Order: sequence, then structure tokens, then C-alpha cells
Amino acid sequence: GGGAGERQTLTLMEFENRRQDAVNRRRMTTLLRGPSLRPVIARLEAEVESGLLCVRPSLNLAADVGQRDNLLSLLGCYNPLWLRLALEAISGEMAPLGAAADDAHALRKWLDKRFLAPIRLDPAARPAAVAAAAGRHPDKVWEEARAAAVGETHKCIVRRVLCVLLLLDRAKETTVLEADPCLFCPDSTIKSTRQMAIE
Repeated sequence: GGGAGERQTLTLMEFENRRQDAVNRRRMTTLLRGPSLRPVIARLEAEVESGLLCVRPSLNLAADVGQRDNLLSLLGCYNPLWLRLALEAISGEMAPLGAAADDAHALRKWLDKRFLAPIRLDPAARPAAVAAAAGRHPDKVWEEARAAAVGETHKCIVRRVLCVLLLLDRAKETTVLEADPCLFCPDSTIKSTRQMAIE
């Protein structure tokens, strides 16, 4: 049969899909760094750094599995085609591609382990932190270092999630994807970026 011809057709289709993915990725990155979003993101980053936009102090998104799961579920309301492009543009990393049926699941795992990864303290650094404490109780010094790491993790998460929302909203407005698929999954209860931000 036509095995070789079929393989060649598949290869050409795969090549065209990869080429289109690269074009879409470049468009999304250009939009992220372009004049329409750059000042908005700079202002957002300043507000996160100053503490105006922050995670409630009582929460710990690095350790609270329920809160983290809720955040992942919210981001999972986005169509994986759009979400993948935004995550890759913001992180500068390629997200792993799952099969069509489990792409959303593969993306969620990557979101959890890479994009929203908490800042981890190296236990080997503990003696150095304690030595630098000069007479303070070692546990107190270590606890302060852990609290600072949680604070930095929260800033990073808030920055990245808000960038995703801004970028996807603008990308949908400017039709970055020629096919212009829906921004949200059809079965999602959330249907707008405004609604997402409120949640």
C-alpha cells in the first residue's frame, strides 16, 4: 500500500503544524513585549512589588493544596490552545504537548510543577543562614527565610497569573490565532477574563 506516501503526508502535516505553532508563539511573544501591553505589565509588576496586588497573608499557595488546585482549575477554564501559547510566551519555556484528549491534563501538570512552582529553600543553606544570624535563635532565622520565600513565591504567582489574563485577553481581541478559537473551554463556567479576575 501507500505506506511511504502516507508517512510523507503525515510528516508534511506535522511540519506545517509545527510551523504554525512557531508563528503563533512568535505572535504571542511579540504581543507580550509590544507597546500595547508593556506599560500595563510594568505597572502591574510595580503594584505586585509594592504589595498593592498580593495574595492574602493568611494563604500559602506553595503549601495549601486546595488553594493551589482552585487556581489551577481556574486557569484550566482557558482553551488549552490559548493557554499554552500564553504560558510559553511568559515563561520562555516550551510546555509539553499531550495527546489531544489529555492536553489539558498535561498542561495542568506543567502549570503546577513549572509555571507556578514555589521558591524552594535549600536545606544545605541553613547552616549559612544560621551563622549569619549572629546570636539569634537558628529556628527563628530559618522561619523568617521560609516566610520570605513564600512571599516571593506569591509575588511570582500573582505576576504570572495576571500576565496570563492580560495577555490572553489582548490576544483574543487582536486575533493572534487565525482560526480564532474560543478563549474558554466550552464546558467552563467562566466565559470572560473579567469574571476570571474576580474569581
